[in-house]
Amino acid sequence: MNNRLAQLRDEKGLSQTQLGKIVNAAQNTVSQWELGTRGISSEMLIRLADFYTVSIDYLLGRTENRTGTQANTRPHVTSDEIELIKKYRSLDEDGKRRVLRNLDGEYEDAQGKSGESLQKTIA
Repeated sequence: MNNRLAQLRDEKGLSQTQLGKIVNAAQNTVSQWELGTRGISSEMLIRLADFYTVSIDYLLGRTENRTGTQANTRPHVTSDEIELIKKYRSLDEDGKRRVLRNLDGEYEDAQGKSGESLQKTIA
């Protein structure tokens, strides 16, 4: 399992410190997981499988098939998206409402622009 963890982290181009921040673990904990000197809780296995979009069986080395579990039916969440969620959750209700209003406006603008480009393509 430890080789899989290091391989997946390398594929994402992340350092142990960066991965630790994403999954809320210390760098030395990530290092110990990868060396096989520290176990991983079931909660953390789920978090890692979701982050890497692989099955827990793949993480544990029980299969070579990366997919096949419910975790893989979820859309991939990037580290930037995780940061946005963390920041959003730290806001008070008024702050959250303002963010959602801005997001709605940006979304509508983006939808309008994609509609405009489609109309230009058709014309």
